[in-house]
Amino acid sequence: VHLHSWNPELAVLLDSLYGRALRSSSHQPVETAEKARSQAISISRAAARIVAHERRRQLPYTLVLVMRLDLVVGGPVRLDTLSPHNVWFGERCCVHAALSPQHRDAV
Repeated sequence: VHLHSWNPELAVLLDSLYGRALRSSSHQPVETAEKARSQAISISRAAARIVAHERRRQLPYTLVLVMRLDLVVGGPVRLDTLSPHNVWFGERCCVHAALSPQHRDAV
């Protein structure tokens, strides 16, 4: 688990939830209130931590899941058991807030 959050005041708690699975974390103050931008920045910060970890161990990941940090996974994730009706992607939180068709297309 490589974690990025906008909650530095909860850093110790968040890190502790992931136990030995936590490989790296970064908790920073909020930089923007714009949902899509905030989410994109957070994902990019976590992705940078993933790349750094891959380089250190000289072994790339074969799959990376991007999830909300309030979803704590306590065991292996069996993707073949997940219903596509119950899995959604981050753009859903922002697409309705997009102000124009161009913004919606970008999300």
